[in-house]
Amino acid sequence: MEEQAKSTVEEDSPNKSLGRRVLDVLSNLHSAYGKLGPADKVAAIASLVLVVSELLPWYRGKLIIVESNDKVRSIIAEHSAIGTFSPIEIALLVTAAFVLLLLFARAEGHALPLPISDGAVIAGAGVWAIFLIVFRSFDRPEISFEGASAEMGLRWGVFVALIAAITLALTGFSKRRSNHFPD
Repeated sequence: MEEQAKSTVEEDSPNKSLGRRVLDVLSNLHSAYGKLGPADKVAAIASLVLVVSELLPWYRGKLIIVESNDKVRSIIAEHSAIGTFSPIEIALLVTAAFVLLLLFARAEGHALPLPISDGAVIAGAGVWAIFLIVFRSFDRPEISFEGASAEMGLRWGVFVALIAAITLALTGFSKRRSNHFPD
């Protein structure tokens, strides 16, 4: 009996290895994911894709510079959303993190005092993310070098983010509708 109490104390001690703590966190996340309903799982995946999409290439620009000796140089720049970090990218990360935290709290059985349904919150987060991505698509960064500048074009990463945001919004609307009209 005494040995069992000692091993429990050792497992909960602050001296646990970092690897063991990471495994515990991953185990808790996996367990919480398993407790989610199908719509919540889709929302969680869409939120994760939204976060990962910020590491993908969003912009590409080509700048052609003609030097005084008629030598032509071209500079090609490609940036991810994180590479052009602005308040819009922060808002996208916070939005996705909020949805993930909401879903984790619900999976763990916590009652959050929200004045609207989870589906409405998820749908609102998806619509907000769509707005931010579309805005950022029109407000692209510029490439500049030695006084010359050119506008960046869109790459495939922004479309992955847009699909994830649309999926998030549609999942939220679906979840909200299913809560109001039970089968």
